[in-house]
Amino acid sequence: MLNKIILFTCVLIISSNIMAKQNTKVSKSLCLKIDEKIMTAKKNMRVIYTDKKGHKLRSKLKALQKKKAYCKISRFPTSS
Repeated sequence: MLNKIILFTCVLIISSNIMAKQNTKVSKSLCLKIDEKIMTAKKNMRVIYTDKKGHKLRSKLKALQKKKAYCKISRFPTSS
């Protein structure tokens, strides 16, 4: 019984930390520029680059796409 309580408590703490990280603040002005930034990132990925820069570009694109999803959840327009 004690093991179940400890397990439940651990799961609760871990899940609350994960949910807290998902709260990303977005504003209307940020969302209006997000499509342009995504297009720029994709354009930069078509150019020859090093592995390090490629990893950085992929990370940036993934972050921008995540912000776009938060914009859509908040019902902000993503292009002007």
